[in-house]
Amino acid sequence: MIKTVPLLLLCSLLLLPADAFAHKVNLFCSFEGSVLEGEGYFSGGDPVRHGQISVTDALTDSTIAETATSEKGTFRIDLGHTGPVKVILHAGQGHRATWIQRTLPEKRSDDGETEKKEHIPVARAFAGLLTIAAVFGVLYFWKRRHAA
Repeated sequence: MIKTVPLLLLCSLLLLPADAFAHKVNLFCSFEGSVLEGEGYFSGGDPVRHGQISVTDALTDSTIAETATSEKGTFRIDLGHTGPVKVILHAGQGHRATWIQRTLPEKRSDDGETEKKEHIPVARAFAGLLTIAAVFGVLYFWKRRHAA
């Protein structure tokens, strides 16, 4: 009976739905100053032609800009926005890709050097600290239980 439980769990994993990668959409974006450049393509390498691009503020979800991809699947937008952004590519028929900027664009200081500012949401940092505290708490109680 004990040996069949892991086997049943392993077999149940086969029943879970898997992602269909036949028409997966990929999105690659980068900043060059305040200009956002990007490319959308399917898993086979074909470009996403005339896909709708929506750029939103990553913190407030307010729309900053909208455009469409070219015949080559590329796009270029001058944002003039300094905060982190989220880019959503709608490729039609429910296909969608999202790219979220994790760092703020580079800023030039007075001496000409570029500096990158990293944006870490407070909730993620707090969740990480709670996870570490939970692991140490479990280890503490486990050690205390086995020491007696």
